[in-house]
Amino acid sequence: DRRSDSFQGFMLLMRDYRFSEARTSTLSRWSPAPDTLRGSGNADALLLEAARRTVDSARRDEQFLETGLALLALGQPQQAAESFRAGLARTPGDAALHLNLSAAFLELCRVSCSNEERAEALQNADRALSNPDQAEAAAFNRALALEGLGRREEARNAWEAFRDTTGDISWQQEALGHLERIRPGGQL
Repeated sequence: DRRSDSFQGFMLLMRDYRFSEARTSTLSRWSPAPDTLRGSGNADALLLEAARRTVDSARRDEQFLETGLALLALGQPQQAAESFRAGLARTPGDAALHLNLSAAFLELCRVSCSNEERAEALQNADRALSNPDQAEAAAFNRALALEGLGRREEARNAWEAFRDTTGDISWQQEALGHLERIRPGGQL
């Protein structure tokens, strides 16, 4: 799997940042949204510049996954979704592309989206579940999509299953927060 130098650098910078609530194949750790990044010195500016360079070089090389991830980091989920879709047109069964497309739709939904887009997030998360490397993040995105669709009982079951299977304490705590919100009388 050939990766550009700028993507390698971008991923090194990103290891301590996470830009969206939804999980992607490489952005799995918590951090603030791009507009609230506070790094030491120019870390946030370097990170965003690395993302811009990654977009440029990955587009030239038709590296759809890298392009989409960088676009997500730049806060451009619609363009990221287009990149992931372009990749899926070439490799329809790619679980990482399905997972990241679900994340792009969920990120769009943080601002505004239709139930069709939430359903597409769910559908792509479901497709990514079959790959063991993507299953944990896909299960998270699936639960998030079900919650967004207002399917309380299914969301509760998905969050409970996720909480019980993830080994990551911060992800377990997040699942508990979602469970609290969707309990009877909660916010959902």
